[in-house]
Amino acid sequence: MRVALHTRLRPGKEEEYERAHREVPPDLVAAIKAAGAREWTIWRDGLDLFHVIDCDSYERLLASLADLPVNIAWQARMAELLEVTHDYSAAGAAIRQTYGRNLATRTGEFAVRSHEAFDRIRLGEDITRGQQVERFVVEAWTGTSWRQIAAGTTIGYSRILALAAPVTADRVRVRIEQSRGAPHLAFFGLYRT
Repeated sequence: MRVALHTRLRPGKEEEYERAHREVPPDLVAAIKAAGAREWTIWRDGLDLFHVIDCDSYERLLASLADLPVNIAWQARMAELLEVTHDYSAAGAAIRQTYGRNLATRTGEFAVRSHEAFDRIRLGEDITRGQQVERFVVEAWTGTSWRQIAAGTTIGYSRILALAAPVTADRVRVRIEQSRGAPHLAFFGLYRT
C-alpha cells in the first residue's frame, strides 16, 4: 500500500529540517523498516512537505513506531520544526476524515455538493495514456465569472493542491494550458480538512 501525507514546516526552519534529515539516526531507519515500511520518501516545496510511504499496513506501521524511544525523540525534534505534524495518535484517521468524502460530482464541469467549502483539490491523470499535462489552472465559478483558485505544472498519477483558504463554489473546472499530447484526467476531487 502507498500512503501520501502532507506536513508543513514552520517558517525559518527549512535549513534545520534539511540538516536533521541528513542525520537521521540509523536506529530510527532500522525501526521504520522493521515496522514494515519499504520506502518513505519526502519532497519539500517551500514549507510544504509531501511524504509517500510504501508499506504493508499504515496503521500497523504507526502502531509499531508510536512507543519506540528513538521515534519519540525524533518526533519531538520534528515537532519543533513543523507547523503541521505527522499525527501518530490518529493512525490514519485524519487522512480518512479529509479524503474519505469527495465533495465534487461529475457533470460537464465539476459540480460541488450543496455549495460545501473545500480547501484541497486532488487531480490525477490516466497514466496508462502517459503523463501529458505540463501546465494547468483550477477555477471556481463566482456566480458571474470564473476565478483562478489554483495552478500548477505537471499532474501525473495523483496531485494534491492545498488552498490558502477554503473556497465555496457551486462549480469548479480544470483548464489545461499546456500539454505534450491529449490530456486524460482520470480523477478529480474536492475535500475539506
